[in-house]
Amino acid sequence: MANPGIDESDLTTKARVRAAALDLVGEQGLDATTIRQVAAHAGVSVGVVQHHYKTKAELADDVRTWVTARLVDAASAATGGARVDAARPELVAFDDLMSGNPKLAAYIRRILIEATPNAKRWFSEAVDQTTEHLREKAPADLAEAPEELRTVAAMLLVVTFGPVILGSALTDLLDCSVEDAQYRWRQVEDRMPITAALPRPR
Repeated sequence: MANPGIDESDLTTKARVRAAALDLVGEQGLDATTIRQVAAHAGVSVGVVQHHYKTKAELADDVRTWVTARLVDAASAATGGARVDAARPELVAFDDLMSGNPKLAAYIRRILIEATPNAKRWFSEAVDQTTEHLREKAPADLAEAPEELRTVAAMLLVVTFGPVILGSALTDLLDCSVEDAQYRWRQVEDRMPITAALPRPR
């Protein structure tokens, strides 16, 4: 998967602006990021940014949508990609995406720890998608308890995003590379009662 930075193959002006916003939000957060900064980072004028995005909220929504699409793409690719012998190949694909795209990981880390409306919306959408997935595959007693199912979905997302949220705090603590930290995290995660009880892909 291509790195979502500015200097990749997707170099349309709109894509460069979106990538610049992703970079800056990952570095300093959404509230601290201005349209003027995004324009400078993308190498375009403020007018060009405003031509594509009328407001900062519209730009933030487009970045959020783009990031979600990358995560969905990674999960979809896992069904027919390499290392499908893993217990949960979608997590292998997710971890590969995060370790191969540090700016994307930084963006996700930042929005997950900020309580902005955009971050809350992003997390809520992810919980909704996970809840639907669990409803189809979870044990019957869990699937019949909507509030509990949503709580489980939120917990699973927190565990899934753990290595991203913790970032260098985790790699420093474990004294290992990002890839090794992800692998060790997933090994323990697979033995947790909440995840071990869920069905695995065949």
